[in-house]
Amino acid sequence: MEKKVKYDYAFKLECVELVLKKHYSEGYVSKLKQIPRWNIRKWVSFYKTYGEISLLPRINQSYSAEFKLKVLKIVERESLSLMETGIRFNIPNIAIVSKWKKDFANFGIEGLQPKPKGRAISMSDYKRKKHKSDKLDMLT
Repeated sequence: MEKKVKYDYAFKLECVELVLKKHYSEGYVSKLKQIPRWNIRKWVSFYKTYGEISLLPRINQSYSAEFKLKVLKIVERESLSLMETGIRFNIPNIAIVSKWKKDFANFGIEGLQPKPKGRAISMSDYKRKKHKSDKLDMLT
């Protein structure tokens, strides 16, 4: 099953090429395609750094606590912006770095540990109640 994406590869590539090859401004392409300017800026930056492959949809990636801590230390030491951080460490969702900062500030290194995925298991000791039909079947 393919991941559902808001903007497909061809659309992103077209926007990037308008900026880089036709020399349109990011603002103009943003208005032309009716998408936020920061998307254009992000796609162009990733394209310049990693090439066409950076525009392909990505599966959800999990990062180790060590990697997160390394990123946060470098962000702090070099005063990198979220965009610069995302490009440097190839993190497509730059907002995740803000979440890491917040988790680290609140919980320390434990806040950077990978979280369990999926729905929490509840009522594991639950036993189904017997219904009238179940009781009747037992009598026969």
